[in-house]
Amino acid sequence: MESIYRIVASSRRAITSQTARTGFEYLIANTLNAGVPFLLLPVLTRYLTPSDYGNVAMFQALNAIFMTVTGFGLRVPLLRMLSISTSGRANYMTSVLSLVGATTLFAAIVAALFHTYLMKITNLSPVWVGLAIVSAGAGTVFQLYLTVLQADGKAKRYGAYLNSNSLINLGLSVLLVVLFHLGPARD
Repeated sequence: MESIYRIVASSRRAITSQTARTGFEYLIANTLNAGVPFLLLPVLTRYLTPSDYGNVAMFQALNAIFMTVTGFGLRVPLLRMLSISTSGRANYMTSVLSLVGATTLFAAIVAALFHTYLMKITNLSPVWVGLAIVSAGAGTVFQLYLTVLQADGKAKRYGAYLNSNSLINLGLSVLLVVLFHLGPARD
């Protein structure tokens, strides 16, 4: 019977620990962030054609490819460095951001060299391909900042930035598509 009390006490300490609270904060932030696109779906369905949705999907796919290039697998080494030491943090961050700039420039050069092929397979204009590259570079910087917040254990700030970014994207999407009638096929 005493072992059951120890198990219950241990479980209670685990549930009320700082790690559990922080994990719960990350869970809530990521769950809210995942729900934001569902709010946008009925609005965009009314204003975008199926062809427009195809262009949006192609833009998102291209953005994801470019984000893989611009991110260059930097989140894990950044997280590892930040969790080990705080000395040299500014120099390391400068190096990481320089790499993001270089890989974004590399992606832009590759896209410029193969622009006709890229436009042919994606059906996107050079403007939208350029926006995908810029968006990927900015998204990589944002993801790296979220990584810094995670390494520092700032779950509330992480959630605030993550969800405010989604709300800004939601607002801009509604503004540009609904009010200004802009879409991928109408650039």
